[in-house]
Amino acid sequence: MDIPTREVYWNVHAYVLLMYAMAAVSVGAFLYGFYRKISPIKIGAHDISLDRWPERLRGVYLWEKRFFRQKTAGFMHFVMLWGAVLLFLGTVVVFIHEDLRIRIMAGSFYLVFQSLILDIAGFLAIVGMIVALARRHLFRPARLANGTAADSLLLVLLLALLVTGFLVQGVRIVATRDLWGAWSPVGLAFGVGISPLIADPGAQLLAHKSLWLLHAALAFATIGIIPYTKLGHLIVAPVNVFLRPLDGTGIPRPIDFEKEGVLGVATISDFTAKQLLDLEACTACGRCEERCPAARTNKPLSPRQLILDLRSELRARRATGVGSQKPDQEKAEPAPADLLVPRAIADEAIWSCTTCLACQKECPAHIEPVPKIIGLRRYQVMEVGEFPAKLEEASNSLEKRGHPFTGISVSRAAWMEGLDDVDAHLNAKEAGTLFWVGCSAALNERTMKIAAAFYRVLTAAGIEFRILGTKEPCCGDPVRRIGNEYQYASIVQQNLDTFKSQNITSIVTTCPHCFSAFKNDYAQFGGNLNVTHHSQFILDLMRSGKISLAGTADKKLTYHDPCYLGRYNDVYEPPRAVLAGARLVEMPSSRSSSTCCGGGGGRFWIDEQPQSRVSYLRMQEIIDSRAEAVVTACPFCMLMLDEAAKSKAKGQVEVIDLAEWVLQRIGTSDAVPV
Repeated sequence: MDIPTREVYWNVHAYVLLMYAMAAVSVGAFLYGFYRKISPIKIGAHDISLDRWPERLRGVYLWEKRFFRQKTAGFMHFVMLWGAVLLFLGTVVVFIHEDLRIRIMAGSFYLVFQSLILDIAGFLAIVGMIVALARRHLFRPARLANGTAADSLLLVLLLALLVTGFLVQGVRIVATRDLWGAWSPVGLAFGVGISPLIADPGAQLLAHKSLWLLHAALAFATIGIIPYTKLGHLIVAPVNVFLRPLDGTGIPRPIDFEKEGVLGVATISDFTAKQLLDLEACTACGRCEERCPAARTNKPLSPRQLILDLRSELRARRATGVGSQKPDQEKAEPAPADLLVPRAIADEAIWSCTTCLACQKECPAHIEPVPKIIGLRRYQVMEVGEFPAKLEEASNSLEKRGHPFTGISVSRAAWMEGLDDVDAHLNAKEAGTLFWVGCSAALNERTMKIAAAFYRVLTAAGIEFRILGTKEPCCGDPVRRIGNEYQYASIVQQNLDTFKSQNITSIVTTCPHCFSAFKNDYAQFGGNLNVTHHSQFILDLMRSGKISLAGTADKKLTYHDPCYLGRYNDVYEPPRAVLAGARLVEMPSSRSSSTCCGGGGGRFWIDEQPQSRVSYLRMQEIIDSRAEAVVTACPFCMLMLDEAAKSKAKGQVEVIDLAEWVLQRIGTSDAVPV
């Protein structure tokens, strides 16, 4: 019995040399194009790390998980990506079999992989192309509204490549009466479909040659144009995912003030090499813009447009000498014509960002707009000295009064009024845990209740802890996100010196901004702190039996994920585990897709019109969930959503903190009602 296989170059042996010539030209164009595409990133400071490569490879392998957050787009990308990968592997098999003379394309392997699996993969890829075209022209989402004709032409080219491949296969099966043709069901169907048009054997040979030449030309043309079109992301995006930051995503890098000639990002060459690679990895899919709270409230920021504008700047400077200066050379004062803000990036755009990371968590290519925005802010704040007046006031207040809240005269000790054993905790220098209250919880009337509630929970659990009271400074997070890195570095050093002198290594806080700063940002400055958010601490108390919650809540609750707790630190489950006994309903925008409260990135201190407030957008989602109360775990979220509840929900939605809810459940007499 014949061994299943096929003749590789049946009917086209005369064109094999032509095929190799086309391949040489195609590969040459491909390599040159990618060199031209990637070489400009060398103008950025080197920050590319290859450590922990198994984890990096695993991230690339799991890359498409982000695509499936939107099912139709996820399916489309999955079948196109893996269809392309499998068909490429099929071409490698042909090369090994025919060119290296290692005869592997035979037997069961030929029937199962080279015939059946590749047929299915190619067919699904065709389905993906058709879905992609339909989404662009029949059922187009708003985020694809800026698609170009070139995008559609690329899809048509790829579709033509796949269809001609099946036609070549189908004509060969029919013309040779292939015994194994049934193992290629899609190719066989194409062959049967076209056979009435080419019934004559001579016509079949001519059709096969013509289609093979057309298919080869399309294939090599596709390879050659990859670096010059959006198809380039098929290579650049996986590389970008591989090189992604593994720790502290979205955390700005510190500045070496002794070495940096220019503070912050003034020109395109001030970005790092990885940040510039981000620009080339973008496909303009619009997922970031779709989730961005600034864009959703019609502010002048689109993370997609920001990246595209920066990419245009990089490409425009490619041939103008901007890359002639090496990153390790001292940088001269930037020329006005090279400044990114406001020439290429609108000043209002960089100050619209809440630094919530929604754009970054949504991006399939792991592009990071937020650190780029903070870099641009840094130059405006520390070099130009121009930034929103309210943020300048907050920065000045922090420097003079130790906190960013202007216009208040309340003491940091006010939240402790009426609490038991305060003096004991103020003097408990041997206590292993420091309860860090934070400016937002200590200095606002509503959020003082959060600090007091958590204090009472700790007391009820019998925890030995200490507080700093009026001696507690600010962690500095607001000024870092504003862009005043110089002020921030000074605050960090002072705080680390204080922690060291008082032997403080373990901190629990109700504020996710303080939590993230101590856990992620301070580590860049040598801080090695054991930091816990109060949602995690409460859950540990429950699991260890130190507190127990009685009864169930009468009201239907929903939970709002704070950005600096969730997206920055992946703390999603502890608050929900604490609320396990409640009537909890999840909003569609939750966990990593949660809508920001609007208070991050310094936006808390900027006045907005009601129609532009992110907090109102979030409150509408809370109202739509039909919850009677929203539980959050952040003092900033409390302040933003409490105002929105009063103004937009007319008081019909109660806003409470997790500590307040727990305090009510453990039966303390002066609990906050739920």
